[in-house]
Amino acid sequence: MNERPQRNRRAGQVVALAPIMLGVLGGIVALTADVGEMFVEKARLQNAADAASLAGAYVLAEQCADGQSEEQARAAALTEAAAIKEVNRAEAGINVEFGNWQQDGTFVAAGIETPATAVRVTTTRNHSAPGGALALTFARLLGFRTCDVAALAACEATGQIAGFRGGLRPFAVDKNSIVPIGQMMTFYEQKKLAPGNFGLLDFNGGANGTPDLAQWIRYGYDGEVAVGDDGYCWIDGDPGFRAALKDDIQAIWGEEIFVPVYDQVTGNGANASYRVIGFLGIVITDSQLTGKNKYIKCSVTQMRSVHDVVTGGNWTTPNLRKIQLVH
Repeated sequence: MNERPQRNRRAGQVVALAPIMLGVLGGIVALTADVGEMFVEKARLQNAADAASLAGAYVLAEQCADGQSEEQARAAALTEAAAIKEVNRAEAGINVEFGNWQQDGTFVAAGIETPATAVRVTTTRNHSAPGGALALTFARLLGFRTCDVAALAACEATGQIAGFRGGLRPFAVDKNSIVPIGQMMTFYEQKKLAPGNFGLLDFNGGANGTPDLAQWIRYGYDGEVAVGDDGYCWIDGDPGFRAALKDDIQAIWGEEIFVPVYDQVTGNGANASYRVIGFLGIVITDSQLTGKNKYIKCSVTQMRSVHDVVTGGNWTTPNLRKIQLVH
């Protein structure tokens, strides 16, 4: 007679705790959803910070190369960074700093009197951001209506590597053969620029055959060219004269491409090395790689230097830069 009431009492206790446990579980699920949104916003802010710092560093280097003052270069870089941030995350606030990246992996801010080579960008969602702090949904039940989120990125512009993504072709052009912009010139004739070498280049130091050269000619070398301690690019030669490249060269007629310009060559054959002082912009208009008279004809469009300023007509620029994220 006494056991039945005891079981009823235990059942009643379970029923009383169920709403509490459901509430706790609901709170955990709600907080998980808001935490997930915070991580998503963090990723968006990081993308915006990365893009803004890259754009800012690029413009900073470009403006300095064009002879603008440090103040003018920074102002242009700031404007560009803010515009890129706006495209990527208009709701975010932005803070842009100029300075230099140290070998120990730290950023040191620099005053206007010190040339800057790095741009650090912080993107934020807080009370002062255009979109305000990140609004929370379920955490409001616990009294948390918003939270602050931020992301940081730093980008450095250096003069140690010249990068021509998808644009550099494996032909060496003698500095003395360059003509003014808009005029026609001929290069890659069947004459040796060094014993056993006709002017083809080996960009990556490998044992590159005709298929590699054909790929670089059609689509450009998708890599970087190191700058030596003397301030010049040294690029190895690739031996032989390749008539098999004629179709690949014809495929890029009418397209602006860049080819290295050299002033010295040492060694011979596969050990030939060209001292590259600049990069010539050209448009190939005609080519003949079979028969007696072999040549590539082109018009000159622009000249970019590696060291100091090399003039190719009316267009010049100082050292090339590598722009890279460092944080």
